Amino acid sequence: MREKCSGFTLVELLVTVIVGSIVIGAVFASYQLVTRSQNRLSELKELHESGQVALGMIRRDIQLAGY
Repeated sequence: MREKCSGFTLVELLVTVIVGSIVIGAVFASYQLVTRSQNRLSELKELHESGQVALGMIRRDIQLAGY
């Protein structure tokens, strides 16, 4: 009789590789999305800070003008 071999079949290995590739692709896409969002938030933060500095300068100039 034929002995039962334990192990994985080629189909099981291919399915595992495909599922693993999909998971790795999803993780990579999520990482890119988070990185882009972080960069955009950094740009908005810098814009907000620049606006606050400009408003502070305008306020100081108005106060020095006597208003």
